[in-house]
Amino acid sequence: LTCGVAYAMSVKNFKSRTVLALFIYFTMLFNGGLVATYLLITKTLHLENSLLVLVIPSLCNAWNILLMRNFFNGIPEALAESAKIDGANDLVILVKIILPISLPGIATIGLFYALSYWNEWYRCLLYIDTNHSQYYTLQYLIQRILRQVNYAANQPAEAVGLTAMTLPTYAYRMATVVVSTGPIILLYPFLQKYFVQGLTVGSVKG
Repeated sequence: LTCGVAYAMSVKNFKSRTVLALFIYFTMLFNGGLVATYLLITKTLHLENSLLVLVIPSLCNAWNILLMRNFFNGIPEALAESAKIDGANDLVILVKIILPISLPGIATIGLFYALSYWNEWYRCLLYIDTNHSQYYTLQYLIQRILRQVNYAANQPAEAVGLTAMTLPTYAYRMATVVVSTGPIILLYPFLQKYFVQGLTVGSVKG
């Protein structure tokens, strides 16, 4: 979806691409706020207590769309023009020509999206109740564990059913740091080459 919208804004003969770019940029400056967003997701879209509430709101990011548009603008127009002469439409051009040569940009926004989904916990707090705990994300579960450990550590030992001992709250924090950052640290070296190249090519040209 991100690449599709970005490619539409990079096509020179698309008449509404400026209006679309301004609309997307507007969402980076203003939003409806928490109350309007909550009412939209729960009362209008009825996405609460489902896996979709964790996926759809983060499906497209305005910054990533603009980043990919700048990346696509750096691709020579002759590639798309030659494909159109051969009878290819815009969808075929995007899938078979543009995307295969856009791996640096795709890897860049892919890492951004991966970090966003991996660190997600706020939507679990707002939209998923305890009866649907199978949709809890790892970060939200870690926060719940830390809150429970901190609560138990601040109570008398007899009140929480423990003998006179000190709970390893600091060790819990260090363990959660390893669990939450480990996979991303292991993923980053494989994408580092594309990540740096994608930021350089997709940056704003002055």
